[in-house]
Amino acid sequence: MVATAEKLYTVEEYFALEETAEDRHEFVHGKLIFMPGESKHANLIGLNCAFAFKKELKGKGFFVLAHDVRLIVELNAIFRYPDVMVAPNTDQADTHAITQPVVIVEVFSKNSAPTDRGEKLLEYTQLPSLQHYLLISQTEPLVEMYSRRDNEWVFSFYKNVKDVIELAGLGVSIQVEDLYEEVVFDQGGRKNS
Repeated sequence: MVATAEKLYTVEEYFALEETAEDRHEFVHGKLIFMPGESKHANLIGLNCAFAFKKELKGKGFFVLAHDVRLIVELNAIFRYPDVMVAPNTDQADTHAITQPVVIVEVFSKNSAPTDRGEKLLEYTQLPSLQHYLLISQTEPLVEMYSRRDNEWVFSFYKNVKDVIELAGLGVSIQVEDLYEEVVFDQGGRKNS
């Protein structure tokens, strides 16, 4: 059996496809990565997170975007679609993308966790503007956070719904319980389907 080479796309081809595509794709060094539809719980957690940030950041010079806005991780090489992003109001260079995120949130599943904790963690923490990267589980109350402190990244996690996530540099406090509003888990911590 002869192996066939995977098609690599140019950035221009990627943008043309995304304009008319019914499904979203991330772009990583010429490869298109299909973004499957998310579960209702993942969507609800993402929206709860966006609403919490919007409330906390009102009037502070930031806007909050959810789901369908691209993040330029590396110009002409890597474009991602985080679940939630917070960016300064001055991030206006591209009408369809963010270039200066201060917070990125990914709501992860069993399948997406390796990418979110691996490739995306390495990519996102190279962004000079990024201050916080949050990973939120959709199967149990769990928030993992990487925060920039000077030239290091500090890891913390929150497993109790009464825990409060402090994003000190932004003056933001979010209770874990608010991120999981209307999400029902079974007794083992797993979500009810």
